[in-house]
Amino acid sequence: MKEYPFNTIYPQIVDLYGVEMGSNLYESIAMTAWEKIGNKRTKMYRHIVDPYWDEFSQAWVVDLPCNCEILESVHRIQDSVQQTSPTQIYPDTESNFIESYAESRKINRDVRYTSGELINYELACNKIYISENFGPIQIVYKGVFYDEDGLPYLNNKEINAIAAYCIYISTFRKGLQTHDNATIQLSALLKQDWEKLCSAARVPEYITQNEMDTILDAKTSWDRKQYKKSYKPTR
Repeated sequence: MKEYPFNTIYPQIVDLYGVEMGSNLYESIAMTAWEKIGNKRTKMYRHIVDPYWDEFSQAWVVDLPCNCEILESVHRIQDSVQQTSPTQIYPDTESNFIESYAESRKINRDVRYTSGELINYELACNKIYISENFGPIQIVYKGVFYDEDGLPYLNNKEINAIAAYCIYISTFRKGLQTHDNATIQLSALLKQDWEKLCSAARVPEYITQNEMDTILDAKTSWDRKQYKKSYKPTR
């Protein structure tokens, strides 16, 4: 599936509808349409950052990255290895050195495999609050995959849908400002186009045979399969 930069929408608006919009207005409306469609391409990230002291909350604070959607875990840089005795728990320096060496050999593995002691934290207003300064900490999160302009990538169906939404909103606003009933009625027709294209954009451009089998199992009876017959919908 080929993906395009977010700003590909604007030439699509000009080519299909012959309408030019201000860059700030266009980007604001287009981002709203993207949120309404709900397709967010994400991947796992590992982010290392130093906490800072916040006087108001009296806690150490870390700001979440701007593209963070789901926070998976918060880790210290160092591994935690301890030994126990009948009377106390104390650090095991030798084992900690061995463990750190073993973990360093795995640093290029998947982001989900992140070593280091987990830290208790509180999450509020896109900030992480921790009780003490552990030094640099690691944040593992699921974030939206943005292009070089800091905007999400889109496929063809999403571009068409967002362009239709931009035209619908701009036409509706023009009708309200001029009190023109004909323009408002035209915006209602454009809204119907947007809703159709939005529904189409929510369906992946390519559905594998395994995914289609799962969809059909969920939407039809358990005995839908018959010998030498296919019930796959046509596109």
